[in-house]
Amino acid sequence: MKNSTTIFVSGGTAGHVFSANGMAYYSKTRNIMITDARGEKFVNKELFDEVHIISIKNKIFKNFFSFLKSFFESWKIISKYKSSIIVGFGAYVSVPPSIIGWVRGKKIYIYQADQIIGRANNLLVRISQKMFTASFNIKNKKGKVILENVTANSNFSTLL
Repeated sequence: MKNSTTIFVSGGTAGHVFSANGMAYYSKTRNIMITDARGEKFVNKELFDEVHIISIKNKIFKNFFSFLKSFFESWKIISKYKSSIIVGFGAYVSVPPSIIGWVRGKKIYIYQADQIIGRANNLLVRISQKMFTASFNIKNKKGKVILENVTANSNFSTLL
């Protein structure tokens, strides 16, 4: 079954969300965004058919209940889209939806804009199909396919 929906999962900072906005612009599928309350103000709502805000908060161990609740929220959102893929853009917000998507059999892709892989993407690379990077020479200890020099303005759908 061909992918008909792309679920973008982005952290709450402008750098994460702007990358998702850039890729959504070139997506030829239905676009869904999952972010937190901080990221909502950076989302270009014209590019997304739906925007979902999950109740995750930073300092995961201190706010463990919100972290756990975000898994249930992610399950509910992702269950609505049968033929979908998930593209994560890093930060703690991307962890619950990506893990839930993986459990539900979705293909997971991650995008790393920085030279140094962040903690969330370092965890998620283990379950991802591919990692897109904006930089060259990122060391990937997990043996995943890395597609280097993929900017957020790329037509990434041809790379999936």
